[in-house]
Amino acid sequence: MIEIRNLIKSFGDKTVLDDISFQFEKGKNNLVIGASGSGKTTMTKCIVGLQQPNSGVVKYDGQSFWDMTRKQKAELRQSIGFLFQGGALFDSMTVEENVKFALRVFSNKTNKEMANRVDFCLERVNLHGVKSLYPDELSGGMKKRVGIARAISMKPKYLFCDEPNSGLDPQTAILIDQLISEITYEYNITTMVITHDMNSVLEIGDNIMFLHQGKKFWNGSKTDILNTENKELTDFIYASNFMKAIRDKAK
Repeated sequence: MIEIRNLIKSFGDKTVLDDISFQFEKGKNNLVIGASGSGKTTMTKCIVGLQQPNSGVVKYDGQSFWDMTRKQKAELRQSIGFLFQGGALFDSMTVEENVKFALRVFSNKTNKEMANRVDFCLERVNLHGVKSLYPDELSGGMKKRVGIARAISMKPKYLFCDEPNSGLDPQTAILIDQLISEITYEYNITTMVITHDMNSVLEIGDNIMFLHQGKKFWNGSKTDILNTENKELTDFIYASNFMKAIRDKAK
């Protein structure tokens, strides 16, 4: 579990995060939604230690991040997996080399052990026969699955996903959602997903936080979200004609 409490972050006179408290639960898909500029990225950077908040607490399984020693922070970072928005694969490396990257840098595994772990991770994301391919030979969905394989290669306790469905067609996006959800449940990971995709929210949103202008305006589950009367949230949810049609049909 990751807990943030009374998190405040300002840049000059501008307050980007305004007294945010939330629990990202273990073994659940924790989704953070909100418009661009609502504070999602800044909050994530504060959680993983890339930025220090002006005040507030970030705890990993009860231990305050900012009270950790340098060694403890380094160990924690090795237990964190990232799935970046654009995949962030190394173009000059094969799929195998990309998935092996963190293992080679941070682990003491033998070449055989790393190769076995790469095979396992690629098998887990349903990729076969692609180890020798380069990123520019892959489809968008395959790149995302390679990114997931790399993210889980170090057996993370915490998984951060930044807009995992960005640039994907609807069917592929659903497959990526399902894969992230399956891995979260299977390995009991604390997963945090930043997304604008309401399909993802309704498919896998176990625990959802809505940010608006740097404040937490609502939290709940995918079951709760369509019944909310929070004006800011409903304005966000029903911004598209598609979602408005769903609302009108449900009435």
